[in-house]
Amino acid sequence: MKALEGLNTKVIGVSSDSVESHQKFSDEYDLTYPLLADVDKKLAKKFEVVNMIGIYKRTTFIISKEQKIMKVFPKVKVDGHVERIVEYLKDID
Repeated sequence: MKALEGLNTKVIGVSSDSVESHQKFSDEYDLTYPLLADVDKKLAKKFEVVNMIGIYKRTTFIISKEQKIMKVFPKVKVDGHVERIVEYLKDID
């Protein structure tokens, strides 16, 4: 996530996978940001990013320092997503 450096951001990943699974994934891909294990899907339900059968919808939220949701990117596709986030952040800066 070097593209986000200098943009006054923090990245946090969340999924319903276990802590152990997150650690393995983080180690495998050398992630530099934390992954939160939402195994009971409470956070996913609160943010409405889990469907009726419990499947996550990949979504990115831009949240302000004041803890307000500024932008939602639903149905995220990996390719080009970081670039779209960077573009958005630069436009609001």
